[in-house]
This record gives sequence, structure tokens and C-alpha cells, in this order.
Amino acid sequence: MMDSSELGFFSIPVNDMRVSKKFYLQVMGWNFETRDLEFSYIFGNGKMLGALEKSNDLFAPAASGPLMYFQSASIGTTLEAVVSGGGKVFAALTPIEDGERGFSAKVLDPSGNKIAFWSMEK
Repeated sequence: MMDSSELGFFSIPVNDMRVSKKFYLQVMGWNFETRDLEFSYIFGNGKMLGALEKSNDLFAPAASGPLMYFQSASIGTTLEAVVSGGGKVFAALTPIEDGERGFSAKVLDPSGNKIAFWSMEK
């Protein structure tokens, strides 16, 4: 039986593929394999993780809905990369249980998707 708690694949809707690839390369270190002008596979840590997909009427960027938290070695460094990559920080460094369980931050990517980061370090 497959462990259903592990994320298998995700798709991120984007308005501008070039801008989004640059952002996620800079912030996450992801690499991409272009299938066509509207779809690029995401690769990280030696495996396919998901895809960037051109947004449309049924699949659009959103700041609401499920929120994915990505691990970060340093929230501060990650937030610097977010801002310089064209994203926006809307919930800066937030301690979890006074920092005992780490720190988080929430951001918007250049298309307006809300994503978050978690780290034990500031």
C-alpha cells in the first residue's frame, strides 16, 4: 500500500512561464523540463516534483486554498530570494511556539500564488 501522506505531484498555475521559472529557480533551486509553451516539469533533489502550468479559466493563481509549506535552510535567506525574484512577503518570519518548533513565513509568487516556508532556523 502506498503511503498516502506523501505528496506525489503538484501543479502550480502561472501567468508568465519565464518569470515563474526564474522565480522558482532562484527561490527553490528547481530545474525545469519544458514540455511545451504552457507546461514545464519541475525537478528537484534528483526527481520530478510537479509542474508549472499556464493559467486558464479553470486553473488560476490564488492566494486562497490549500497552502504548501516548503522546507528552508534559512527563512531569512529564502525571503531575500523571494523579494529579489519578484515575489512578495505577506507574513514575515513567524516563530512557532516561541521558536521551539521552528519558524515560518508566507509569500506570494509573481503570479499571486500563496506558498509558505518552514525552517528550524531563522
